[in-house]
Amino acid sequence: MSGTDSSGGSSQEPGHGNVQPTSRPPSAPTSSPGGGQGGWGHGQTGSPSPGGSSNNKALWIVLAAVVGIVVLVLGAVVTLVVVVGGDDEGSSTAGAKADGQARGGSASQPAVVLAYLTAVAEGDAEEALSLAAVDPLTKDFLTDDVLAESAKVAKISDIKVGEVPNEFTSSVPTTFKVGDQTVTQDFSVTKSGEKWKMTAAGSELDFTNMRKNTLPLLINGTSLDVDKVMLFPGAYSMTTGTDYISYGDLGLLTVKSTSDYLSTAELQPTLTPEGEKAYVAAVKASARNCLQKRELSPANCPNQASNDQYKLDKASIKWSQRGTDPYANLQPRLDYENPNLAVSRPSLQLEVKADCDSSSGRCDLRTYSSSEATSDLTKDPLTVQWVD
Repeated sequence: MSGTDSSGGSSQEPGHGNVQPTSRPPSAPTSSPGGGQGGWGHGQTGSPSPGGSSNNKALWIVLAAVVGIVVLVLGAVVTLVVVVGGDDEGSSTAGAKADGQARGGSASQPAVVLAYLTAVAEGDAEEALSLAAVDPLTKDFLTDDVLAESAKVAKISDIKVGEVPNEFTSSVPTTFKVGDQTVTQDFSVTKSGEKWKMTAAGSELDFTNMRKNTLPLLINGTSLDVDKVMLFPGAYSMTTGTDYISYGDLGLLTVKSTSDYLSTAELQPTLTPEGEKAYVAAVKASARNCLQKRELSPANCPNQASNDQYKLDKASIKWSQRGTDPYANLQPRLDYENPNLAVSRPSLQLEVKADCDSSSGRCDLRTYSSSEATSDLTKDPLTVQWVD
């Protein structure tokens, strides 16, 4: 590499042994470190080495330029390493996170299951859906709002995903909690390109048998208007829209995996204590109202009597209840065919009296009623229908 000194002469890099002398007179000889006189430090005596101090100055300039260039090159290399290294480190960290959480799948089977259940537990429906190999036909109940309601019922926590024996395994052992309930399930995964995905976005449950009745069905407060629906793992509140009828004692549906099925054994329509109390009160009120009727056979009433012998003064008819309280041990139930209806058969001992044209001028008739009292608990206010 060449350089130019302050006197205008040129020089070459040291070490080539061909430095050209300048027009300036040579400088006085200097003493070598060994005590003799010498010029370029080769330990020779006598004449100074070619180039003199001018050449030395030029050499230092060249060396400084070389060092500067080297420093610039090294700086560029270091900068490149830092930038690339920083990107690699970031990519590695992001990659590790993506392996368990990023959208579009994961590099391993356990990672995608962990990412899926974590998204569901955190209420991120879009993230959970992105990890599925197949887009569901309906997403009505695969939403953040539905997941938020599920978290109120029972949160998903303590997710633990097991290892798989090899890269071909498509079933991942998993445990997690839904509220206080520990769930142990295998989740199905499938390879999609270079990534693993969940085989399904959720579990498709068939509510056909439950919806064939007239009783409303709400999942987390949203009305179910179709027979089949897909749900994420978790807890769901099953309600009827009224406090008087529940689905099972708890009204709780727990979906345990993406391949779960609907078991209705614990979700049968059930008359709640509030519903039973309201029903009995409605039946009592209806019967009491019927006893005020001035008829032997009032419409839609349990008190029915017949008279073929005497002419009655209708205004004098008076009904009354005899015997023990017929409602003390009443056990109403929901109708098997139409669970909207609560039904029972109160054992009513009734008596009717009226003025008539008999020899005594008075007619007394005792009767017994076992009419069935039905009430639609989805209506407000409750009304009662009496059926023989």
